[in-house]
Amino acid sequence: MITYFITLVGLSDCGGVCSMRWSAMKLKYRQVVIAERCKECGFCIEFCPKQVLTKASETNSRGYHPVGTGEASECTGCNICSMVCPDFAIYVVPVEGKHFSV
Repeated sequence: MITYFITLVGLSDCGGVCSMRWSAMKLKYRQVVIAERCKECGFCIEFCPKQVLTKASETNSRGYHPVGTGEASECTGCNICSMVCPDFAIYVVPVEGKHFSV
């Protein structure tokens, strides 16, 4: 896991200080919603530990209000939303090249 993270953020040739720099960095994540699959069950909104998901104002072709991605910068990448979605309408991806210091 550590090797994967270090390679992902480009710290593989850090001269032995990777572990120190790795512990001070975390990736940013965003949610991807497939609006046509969403049937407005609300499980993802209810179980999101950071409460970053909301119900969208627009409707999909079936008349449901799909989930909207609120404050994506607060997303921790825990994937709870994708695990509780019965229709596989949401998943989480890391924002490429984005990280923040802790």
